[in-house]
Amino acid sequence: MKRRTAVSLLTLLACLGPALPGRAAEAPRKPELTPCKEPGLPPDARCGIYEVFENRAARTGRKIPLRIVVLPAQGPARLPDPFIYFAGGPGESSIHEGLSFAQELASLRQKHDVLLVDMRGTGDSGGLFCPEMQGKQGAQGFLDNFLPTDKIQACRDHL
Repeated sequence: MKRRTAVSLLTLLACLGPALPGRAAEAPRKPELTPCKEPGLPPDARCGIYEVFENRAARTGRKIPLRIVVLPAQGPARLPDPFIYFAGGPGESSIHEGLSFAQELASLRQKHDVLLVDMRGTGDSGGLFCPEMQGKQGAQGFLDNFLPTDKIQACRDHL
């Protein structure tokens, strides 16, 4: 299990922290994984934080904590390569979709760890939430007025 978790984390670090051209590569920092307290995640889920610089080019200043969850493979013929999921549409959290992965991808989890990552600005990774863009207007209302300019400008000013 430790080897597979290490492979999952190294894969994550390769995706999130490539060295910038012209700079010395830093040794990847391995995030500590602990049992998750997130409601709805399976009991074997492990959670952690991987900090990245807000300004990647400067490599100094404020950091954003990226939330990660590893759902360990459960079968006897476990493979070292994880399945990595990044949520789709704007602002979606892959962590909050973890429960559906535990259920819908049960066969995938027989052989692969599942790695969930809240990308910067989503979910619990420095989420950018705008009250101007919230509300329930139904599917048609969403389609009729997708990303209205006045609300986008208010959101930008708010953030």
